[in-house]
Amino acid sequence: MKKPLTFLLFILIAQAGLGQLEYSGLLIADELKADANAVILSKEVDFKVRSDKSAIKRTKEIITILNPKGDKFATFLIVYDNFRKPGCFRGTIYDSWGNRIKKLDKDDLKDESYNSGSLYEDNRMIYYEPLITKYPYTVSYEYEVVYNSLLFFPIWQAQPSYNISVKKSVFKVIAPEDYSFRYKELNVNEPVQISSSKSDKIYTWYEHDLPAIKKEPLGPYISEITPTVYTGPGTFIISGMKGNMESWEGFGSWIQQLNEGRTGLSESTISDIRKIADGSTSPAESIKKIYEYMQSRTRYVSVQLGIGGWQAEKASVVDEVGYGDCKALSNYMMSLLKAANIRSCYTLVKAGDDVSDIQADFPCLQFNHVIVSVPLQEDTIWLECTSQDNPCGYLGDFTGDRYVLTVDMDGSKIARTPALSKHDNTQIRIAEVELNDLGEGVAKVTTEYSGWQYDHIQNILSESREEQKKWIYGDKDIPGFEIKNFSFEDNKAQIPSAKETLNLALINYASRSGKRYFLPLNLMNKLERLPKNTKERKQDIVLRYAFVDIDTIYYYLPPSLEIEYQPEDVTANSEFGTYHSSVNSSEDTIRYIRHLEINKGRYTPDKYPQLLEFYTTIVKADKAKMVLIESDGAIGTEGLEGLRD
Repeated sequence: MKKPLTFLLFILIAQAGLGQLEYSGLLIADELKADANAVILSKEVDFKVRSDKSAIKRTKEIITILNPKGDKFATFLIVYDNFRKPGCFRGTIYDSWGNRIKKLDKDDLKDESYNSGSLYEDNRMIYYEPLITKYPYTVSYEYEVVYNSLLFFPIWQAQPSYNISVKKSVFKVIAPEDYSFRYKELNVNEPVQISSSKSDKIYTWYEHDLPAIKKEPLGPYISEITPTVYTGPGTFIISGMKGNMESWEGFGSWIQQLNEGRTGLSESTISDIRKIADGSTSPAESIKKIYEYMQSRTRYVSVQLGIGGWQAEKASVVDEVGYGDCKALSNYMMSLLKAANIRSCYTLVKAGDDVSDIQADFPCLQFNHVIVSVPLQEDTIWLECTSQDNPCGYLGDFTGDRYVLTVDMDGSKIARTPALSKHDNTQIRIAEVELNDLGEGVAKVTTEYSGWQYDHIQNILSESREEQKKWIYGDKDIPGFEIKNFSFEDNKAQIPSAKETLNLALINYASRSGKRYFLPLNLMNKLERLPKNTKERKQDIVLRYAFVDIDTIYYYLPPSLEIEYQPEDVTANSEFGTYHSSVNSSEDTIRYIRHLEINKGRYTPDKYPQLLEFYTTIVKADKAKMVLIESDGAIGTEGLEGLRD
């Protein structure tokens, strides 16, 4: 019945002369609307290479927005700088029948600083946000971006997000016959079609009728499962400097050339570094001291001006002003190490705590950050130079466990930053809780976070005491509590750790029903929600982080209460991890232990029921309660003043 209804709408719209059929959201096939917040009716991207240093990208797109969650796909946005400039633009907004609501031109666009947090930058953005509240509606944009350097080649993703379907998407690269153009296809349904026109080669990719992909819990990145094409130049010219992108070694050579002669330091700084080196017993100790010297003298400020978006500021300037961006601070750190005769490498990385890895076998522009690697005979020390707080050699999940490009005079190459094991990423908690006969209590809780679990707490360590207190109240999952006192200790080892000590008053912690009290055993580390149950899982399960949590809680009971019911121990073993909770009790003491280990890994969709079963066991066990009952002959109530110190 649905297809005849769509056909009837088609006839009614045509007969009534309403709107333009190609812009009507009412005529979209049901197959494309299923699980979709928006539908790309048509998108055509033409990237025309004119020479080693210039190109123009023309885009035509028509997108129908089905509901408020799809509004983000209606926003028009171009970020530009000295190397990329917006060209012509026009746009139109249509209602559900295909009637034009508004016609757009350049005067409708807002032009603002990109506001990336840089102190100095020439990055700007032009954008337009439709304010439409009646769905569906359709936006149509046609625009150009003009490139005066060719470091920036597009990455085409036919389906750019979960919950968006595609009726038609076309990507073309037009390049001179003798131009060295490179590409890598992933998940494409139709491989490239290559044709010729006059003196150009035309590379065309075409995708159509792609239903929306529903985001599934713990799934892969969208770029891993949708049609994607990475493209890159063979050679390029930026600000008059020619480079080669055909290999990582070639691109690394260009980066080296870009930063050549920028490592000079003042004599006083060189003298400081040599004293540090002379007073150290090993290269590793020298590196640690020099890194801390750099941290104490600098702060991170982004600078994005012209070629400075790629070229590091001179070390002498950073030495004088005390600030710089990731490139400048990394170059400065390398210059300090050089003064101590320690070799290091400028290292490009795609940073972020939840981003897909680069395509390590396809050289193209995939990086957004710079760190430093220091190769030693027995190991490599990795340095994040934008942080005043990071321990020497620690990267965290912002740049850890991913491919990087180490730029080295002996040959730039792809390497991988270290991953921490689950036994490095731990949260170990010990708590002592003294209850009174009102079900209230006081608790002393000591928690040690290490490895990537340290990242959870790292930023708060340097905050004011008032900010730390606010953070504790927001972070701790306890129904009712009051902070009496707290402290933090920071251990900046190569695998760092931090200790958090809390003294809390627990308010109505054990709920009362008649003579019975129900005591939650898991104080503050419950798994409370299950991943959504998907009947026919299609995507791989991706557990990105491995960790270990161990909680040991001691409950001390007042004489007026005794144990009536004690839950059984729970054990769950699976390939995803292990869980064990146990309860031991004596007359006035309860000891509860919870031990959870999660493994990192990628698992086939058919294993999702087993994962849900594993998590269901944990959620149920974490809700376990002890039942306490007033003992015979109990007289009155005890206040908190009788509790142990």
